[in-house]
Amino acid sequence: MNKRTLLILALVLSVAINLLMVGFVAGKFGGGRMMHGHSDWMTKHLSQAVRQNVKEKMRHYREEARPARGALRQARRELRNLVAGQPFDAQAVRAALANLRAASQTYQRIRHEHIVQLLEDLPPEERPAVYRFLHRHERGKERPKAPLPPTKN
Repeated sequence: MNKRTLLILALVLSVAINLLMVGFVAGKFGGGRMMHGHSDWMTKHLSQAVRQNVKEKMRHYREEARPARGALRQARRELRNLVAGQPFDAQAVRAALANLRAASQTYQRIRHEHIVQLLEDLPPEERPAVYRFLHRHERGKERPKAPLPPTKN
């Protein structure tokens, strides 16, 4: 290999390593907190004793919701394809929107039931932390701190 080939190879390798590092940092500190394998951010407000049990249940619930999540993604793809299609078919878009709405409601119903099941299994003193979590995050953005619901004695 000549000197120029080695320099090009070194440059390509350097760029690849830099892209890998940027991806790692972005995944770790940025958008990666929404990845399925990273449930620490969701359970950080729970006691250590409860955290592992909740993580296991969340993994199970994620698998249980997979078909509904897939149907929701498929409905979005169908709508996107119809909106971009020519000629525009208003009736087909209406039907796709109805399908998307139904898929979204099904997925949301399943996830809400999972929330109820998680809360039901938590000790009463852990529930306020989950309540705060549910009201603080909306698509990864912090919301104002929600008040705790009144406790029933």
